[in-house]
Amino acid sequence: MKENSPIEYKLKVSKQARRLSLRYDHRGLHIISPRSISKHQAQELIRKHLAWVLKQQTHYAQISVQKLYDGAEVDIFGDREKIRYVLEENSAKVAESGEHLVVKAAAGEHQKVLTKWLRQIAKRGIIARVSELAVKHGFKYQNISIRDQSSRWGSCSSQANLNFNWRLMLAPLFVLDYVIIHELAHTQQMNHSSAFWEIVANCMPDYKQAKKWLKTEGKVLHQY
Repeated sequence: MKENSPIEYKLKVSKQARRLSLRYDHRGLHIISPRSISKHQAQELIRKHLAWVLKQQTHYAQISVQKLYDGAEVDIFGDREKIRYVLEENSAKVAESGEHLVVKAAAGEHQKVLTKWLRQIAKRGIIARVSELAVKHGFKYQNISIRDQSSRWGSCSSQANLNFNWRLMLAPLFVLDYVIIHELAHTQQMNHSSAFWEIVANCMPDYKQAKKWLKTEGKVLHQY
């Protein structure tokens, strides 16, 4: 992209924002502002930070290639599966056959069908694991939502409602457990104080390994 080409962005007005800031993720460039701003102001902000924006564009272009192609291998809750596409014009389903995920769909529809199926599997699997860990460690929560989040792996509301990114099903199991424990710990400590991290450590002594994995490898999950 030429440096004088217009760069697309999304503006998010946030009452929590204290100043204008830029954020880039797999969905593109975001401008965070405490108030609505003009198109000229937005473009001026981008111009000032153009080198950084172009660097992020290049980085995310390299990792944004969809990995759910025919013949690819994917880990689903720790189990390696090989994807196999079968052309069937009047079908839209996924079947497990040995070590294969057989995706039957019309031409050009396989990835959409597979992604929808993965999200359904993620919902069941993650909810089940949250329940197991909550019982094991004595946590209580209200509701669980599985979402397609762009910048968070999980969150916990003040009402103890939990949210998780569906792509966690593709992470190593110890990473999934860490995110779940992290959010469950927030049902007791809505902060990141030493008391909070003590709760996490008591449940998962080696949590720092998972935390490091998310920081260094987590972006790979957004290829899916």
